[in-house]
Amino acid sequence: MNSKFSRRAILQALGVSAAFLPLLQARVGVSANSTLPKRLVLMAWPNGVIGDAFWPAGGFPMADPASFTISTDEQSVLKPLIPHQNDILIVGGMTYPNQKQGGGHASMPFMFTGVDGAAINGTISDGVPLSAGGPSVDMFIADEFAKASKTPIHSLQLQCIKQNGNDRFISFHGSALGGQPNAPEPETDPVRLFDRLFGGAALTSDRLARIRAARKSVFDYLGRDLEAFGKNMGTEDRQQIDQHLASVRQLEQELQAFTATCSAPTRPDASLDYVNSQYTPLIPTVHKLQADMVVTALACDLVRVASLLWSNSSNWGYSFFWLGDEFITGRDADNAGSGGPLRQHHEIAHHAYTDAAHTRRKNLVDQWFISQFAYIIERMKQYHEPDGTTLLDQSAVLCANVFAEGASHRITDLPWVLAGSCGGYFKTGQFLRWVGGKADENVSNTGLLTALCQAMGVNVDRFGDPQYFVDLPALRA
Repeated sequence: MNSKFSRRAILQALGVSAAFLPLLQARVGVSANSTLPKRLVLMAWPNGVIGDAFWPAGGFPMADPASFTISTDEQSVLKPLIPHQNDILIVGGMTYPNQKQGGGHASMPFMFTGVDGAAINGTISDGVPLSAGGPSVDMFIADEFAKASKTPIHSLQLQCIKQNGNDRFISFHGSALGGQPNAPEPETDPVRLFDRLFGGAALTSDRLARIRAARKSVFDYLGRDLEAFGKNMGTEDRQQIDQHLASVRQLEQELQAFTATCSAPTRPDASLDYVNSQYTPLIPTVHKLQADMVVTALACDLVRVASLLWSNSSNWGYSFFWLGDEFITGRDADNAGSGGPLRQHHEIAHHAYTDAAHTRRKNLVDQWFISQFAYIIERMKQYHEPDGTTLLDQSAVLCANVFAEGASHRITDLPWVLAGSCGGYFKTGQFLRWVGGKADENVSNTGLLTALCQAMGVNVDRFGDPQYFVDLPALRA
């Protein structure tokens, strides 16, 4: 038997991580430990992107998907992700085969469900009388977790600024009921979110004690097996095992401070109007408050599944005060919706190709949304698990635009980015320009939705309508 292969296989089975990079030939932070909790976060924003500013250079042919470069240009949409390039998986060449009417703004119910729509009373965007025809992947996974009572909170659905209408949902329990979308009402108020997560019985001393005990068992498991395994290794490998055991013991000592780490953040200022939908400059504040609370809740194992919608299918309520005066005044009235003198997201998208100034504004707006994704990545990397991996390493965080291009409402070649390997399931540090393997060919996104289920430990052969399923092995490590 090949001794190097045997070592690698055994060490992976034991769940060791960064200390064994020379043996595992793996990326820092990836662990095969199946005992650690997995988390899923979905986030979505609308109005597409300008492809030339979004897609990195490289990524195809598939023989070298790790060879890609995110531009440092001022208008590079993915520029905020440069520090996290090894932690992300950029996926191109996907579409919604279940979205058969309307496209564009009407695609939100089809993003994460993988099945055809169901009729509702009224319409969603662009006059389409359909909503989701089945559960979204996040709710499906959360329901499976609920059967085992894994966390005190089933799942979180968040939205920035209050919106009305049927296009304010990306998470669905199932097919439309009674002529209405079958969806949980998303939370928009950071104060109410805080009270739900940290103001009640969810984060109790008993709960913290159980989490500490569960993580302590991971330390014990790693320590016993590594000590036994080290007795049969050569001097060099035994020294590396001893080093890893030392790091495990250090982490175990740090676990004593877990109560302080897993504590409630500061309650948001209740005097502020966070839910005002009329072009509020508080939008960045709401984004940050929601992100911080979601990450803390995931780290404290209060919840394992969350979705964040920024903020509906058109974003008429977003005017980007925080990006400068050019994003506020000088509104172009045609095909723009409401907003008075203010530029807003929908207008910016529809005028993206008018001239260089409009193109620049569109790219910088999308770059700002990606910076919100990057902030969540950074926050999740600050929490460490017992085996030395991070909260991000044990999670899958999908940032997805509702459609591909704003002006045309096109839904082919969706601009999606996944962060985190979810315990080593996903092969991060890749740009899969055409994830199906053939240039200029779009495949169903149901392969990615299925992979999310499998990465989270929900064993399904496929998610969504089987007629749309396309396996995407390039996603997997």
